[in-house]
Amino acid sequence: MTTLQLKWLSYLTCLIMFMALFGGVVVTKTGSGLECGNQWPLCHGKLIPAYTIGSLIEYTHRLFSGLAGLLSLASMVAFWRYARHRKDLLAYALLTLIFVIVQGGMGALAVVKSQSAAVMALHMGFSLIAFAGSLMLALGTRWTFSPGAGLSMGSPKVRPAFRNLTWVTAVYSYIVVYIGAYVSHTSSQGGCSGWPLCNGQWIPEMSGGVGIVFVHRIAAAILSC
Repeated sequence: MTTLQLKWLSYLTCLIMFMALFGGVVVTKTGSGLECGNQWPLCHGKLIPAYTIGSLIEYTHRLFSGLAGLLSLASMVAFWRYARHRKDLLAYALLTLIFVIVQGGMGALAVVKSQSAAVMALHMGFSLIAFAGSLMLALGTRWTFSPGAGLSMGSPKVRPAFRNLTWVTAVYSYIVVYIGAYVSHTSSQGGCSGWPLCNGQWIPEMSGGVGIVFVHRIAAAILSC
């Protein structure tokens, strides 16, 4: 396999992974998660579901998730065989594959058996990690196999303080995304009316959906700083 083929494989994997992630968001927003009943991978006992909007949304999401899994596996095998010397690219490919499998399994379980909002929020978070892995793989492959890359004097050294800040920011960003997904899965979006005040107060009564939305607002505000 040529370097150009590796590049396009990583690009395609990233694109399909994004479509799977976006499809999951659409499924959640439209409430189409059970439009195929409690069956997986079939939809109401059929491989091709009935032509309803809800079943089409759910089935399309399943299709892209399946394609993302196959492409992630193909990327892992391809980079293991033809770019084994690039440990970073192998790590990104493995990260993508692992979390595609995990989020796919959680999605299937959510169809077969109802899951809590906390678990479903994790499903969204794992999908985001899988997409992040595929994006890093695509960007890393583009940089590695671009013309003139071999003439580079090597990767610049990163100071420990900056590296630690990057890790803290990444982990905290995931927490903020998780809380946002939890808001969505608990249907708490209307807990706070108005902005930046919440129900006309700087610190509202922390009960029910109000507390969930308010915590998410504070966490997002801290992240933006």
